[in-house]
Amino acid sequence: MEKPTCKEIWDGWYEKGFVRVLRESDASWRHGTYEYQVFRRESDNTFWAASFEQSPDGETNGLREGTATITQVEPKTKEIITYVKIKEV
Repeated sequence: MEKPTCKEIWDGWYEKGFVRVLRESDASWRHGTYEYQVFRRESDNTFWAASFEQSPDGETNGLREGTATITQVEPKTKEIITYVKIKEV
């Protein structure tokens, strides 16, 4: 399997071929956000993470060659336990 390019992810996300399954934004960049997004490639069901910078005005979108980092990832299932208040007796 071949690593996708930023253009393939971008084009496939808006048309067909890639589905975004996770988006985490860190607002600590003074001009916008540091983005970590995971996409599932539909053709072979592989998952690819993209790390890049993005500004709210759209001027900076680092999901392009040379500025974004693309790495293959895989989903892991983890159990999460939450506690809710029950009716008092």
